[in-house]
Amino acid sequence: MHEEQKPKEFVFEKIKVDDIKGEFLIEYKKTSSNIEGTRMQVIYYLECLHKKGMPLKGKIIDLTYNKEYIIEWNEDAKRELEQLKKEIMRTLQGIIPDRKRLRKECKGCSFKDYCWIK
Repeated sequence: MHEEQKPKEFVFEKIKVDDIKGEFLIEYKKTSSNIEGTRMQVIYYLECLHKKGMPLKGKIIDLTYNKEYIIEWNEDAKRELEQLKKEIMRTLQGIIPDRKRLRKECKGCSFKDYCWIK
């Protein structure tokens, strides 16, 4: 499904973006079962590109359910990303967060042993 979209795959230093069309950075996903993780991925990409002078918006395209999610780089997104970065730093320092309850769709996910979903 991803290949059918013919993404251009743009590489900027440490990130690889599926596509850029007009004012949108686009991430194609097979499904939106982990939309929150994908949303944070896009917010991170938007931060990196804004720092490079590319003020884009983000778009997540769920190929299975034909849904689109628009993500904007704004103060709320900035705050949310900074909070996530702090949590990651705490984890890297050995302060492991309490594990959350796994969801039904986690059963077949290869990341289920490393994930702390809410």
